[in-house]
Amino acid sequence: MAGESVALSRYRGIIPDFSSFLEASHAPLPTCVWANTFRLTPSELAKKLKATGFTVTPLPWYRRAFRLSGAPSPGLTVEFLVGAYHVQEEVSLLPVVLLEPRPGERVLDLCAAPGNKTAQAAVHMDNRGTVVANDPSVRRLGALQYNLHRLGVACSVTVASGGGNLPLAAGGFDRVLVDAPCSCEGTTRKHLHVLRATRLPHYQRLAATQRALLTRAVQLCRVGGRVVYSTCTYAPEENEGVVDAVLRALPPGSVRILPVQVPGLVVREGLEQWGDRRFLPEVARAARIYPHDNDTGGFFVAVLEKVDEVGAAAEAATVTPGEVPLAQWRGGVERFGISAEEVANRYVVFRANTRTLALACRELRLPPRPRPESVGLPFVETAGAVPRLTTPAALLLGGAARDNVIELEAAQVDAFLARRPFPLDALQSAALEGRGYVLARYGGLTLGTGALRPAGGGELLLHSAFPTAWAVKSGRSLFPVSPRE
Repeated sequence: MAGESVALSRYRGIIPDFSSFLEASHAPLPTCVWANTFRLTPSELAKKLKATGFTVTPLPWYRRAFRLSGAPSPGLTVEFLVGAYHVQEEVSLLPVVLLEPRPGERVLDLCAAPGNKTAQAAVHMDNRGTVVANDPSVRRLGALQYNLHRLGVACSVTVASGGGNLPLAAGGFDRVLVDAPCSCEGTTRKHLHVLRATRLPHYQRLAATQRALLTRAVQLCRVGGRVVYSTCTYAPEENEGVVDAVLRALPPGSVRILPVQVPGLVVREGLEQWGDRRFLPEVARAARIYPHDNDTGGFFVAVLEKVDEVGAAAEAATVTPGEVPLAQWRGGVERFGISAEEVANRYVVFRANTRTLALACRELRLPPRPRPESVGLPFVETAGAVPRLTTPAALLLGGAARDNVIELEAAQVDAFLARRPFPLDALQSAALEGRGYVLARYGGLTLGTGALRPAGGGELLLHSAFPTAWAVKSGRSLFPVSPRE
């Protein structure tokens, strides 16, 4: 049996088959990815991952996701770099599944960075509606925005606020996710330092923050809406204790807990008591997920439905971004045969700064407070002589392109994603309209844009515009095995 750590020993009396639990807590964690259906269907992604050399196993409880083994790093493939899938720990997919966000709704991710669940929710919503992603740290919002831009999320707004004090003026939400900061005891399979800790975390201090977050989430949720509270810890003080305390502080009957049932996933009921503290009977409807039951990390989740208003009602959000005329940007998409009118029908285009126009879905509604840090995703750069499509927008809209599109070979893909100029062959050059920006594809996936420039001897070089911050810097090829379809 694996060694028993201080962090886990206190749960010997509440976790069934504790020896198997300890063994699983020390084992390596399987790799899990989910399909970004803005790019590919799950079946299309599975086919490409198998062609890359992965062993692909569908999750029995979530049809959008797969476990991967073998082959290269899942973060160093063409499909990952252009946002066809996202790497995320399996059990952390559960909160959004239980949140059930739908197209057109207003959704709040109260503790959003690094944006995994924000993006997952947006994909469930088909990029229609509003996802407000909040984090108190502006610095952490940078990593969040990278994930949202790579995955093509155009229905998001990021804000920086303490979650427990997010203004009611942010608006009433149909769904609120509270994936709360916690002691992270369920992450031992990827963070071994948790097992090596010799002191227990400050559970009560964490619980105070968590209670404030969950209370605010309930206040910001509309009547009839849903709040999902989750942690990656086993500590009852941070799990059942938080839910119990918030329910007791609210008017009786204003919120109810829904039972958690996920076919294909083993879940255990919430605890009825911890030490001498007995919880409300309905708290047992929450769910505990243990590593030895599903070969995952550890997790806790509770699903709350708001039945009646509590305190002051959240205000309705009706603000939309200020639209710019189509004439200012249509050239950025029409060069590639993409219909500017069709883009304008689905998205609102607005000025993000003096150099860049951004786009967002037309259903997006901005929170009046706090001030958004970012809205939607970058669309076209307007500083040059002609508007230039950004990489996030190219990845989102490129499937509709018909003109000035180049299908790259594998070696060219390596160069393109590493931002190294490379020559085009005669066949590739023949279909292009001279110099200017072109759209690069590989295997049906859009990679981004590049600029055609002449080199010596009449040869044309393609200079990749793939973002420097996204580019492959290792010098490794993305094709460790022969690429095949």
